[in-house]
Amino acid sequence: FYATFIVTHSGIRFYSEKEIDGNKFLSLTFNAYNSALVSVENSDIKLSGPTDLASYFIGNVIIWKFKREDMSTNFQTYYDAIVQSCIDKYNAQDVNLFVKYNTIRKTFELTLTFTTNQINNEGNLDLKLSTSGKNGLTISYKGTADVNGLAYYSDVAGLKEMVGLLNSNFNLSTFAIINPQVIKFVNKTNANSWFSLAK
Repeated sequence: FYATFIVTHSGIRFYSEKEIDGNKFLSLTFNAYNSALVSVENSDIKLSGPTDLASYFIGNVIIWKFKREDMSTNFQTYYDAIVQSCIDKYNAQDVNLFVKYNTIRKTFELTLTFTTNQINNEGNLDLKLSTSGKNGLTISYKGTADVNGLAYYSDVAGLKEMVGLLNSNFNLSTFAIINPQVIKFVNKTNANSWFSLAK
């Protein structure tokens, strides 16, 4: 189903009336939980998001970026240490951390990237991700990495500690389940330990 639409304050409106299985509709608005867009004209018509964020996260090949401004103090401390260490050791600029799936190596990775003299540098640490109940995700470091990842793991201050914080079970949540742009990971045993990843 492809159609052009405009975004409204409460959802979307199509340029012309649409029909699915004999049901006609023109506008869709967010329900009370931001989990679906429901037709104004016919409530049987709706667009909904994933029912389980953990399965969604594992099942999609999306590069997710750590949001430094949207993490708990313990994660910020190690994130800042990583950035400063890369600046001090490699004269780095544009330091970032990501979680992504490597289709060649067939593994999820914690990826550290930065530029030095306009050269892009990247190191990858292998992660195991598994679901643990609805919206639950377990992350663990496999102990393997690519060549740069191993070097950074040894040399970059804060990276081992960040990996240590990631080795845990998390509850996942998002503002708008219909199209998750940012996912928050809250440690299941310590609600004061959390971080967010953005598309």
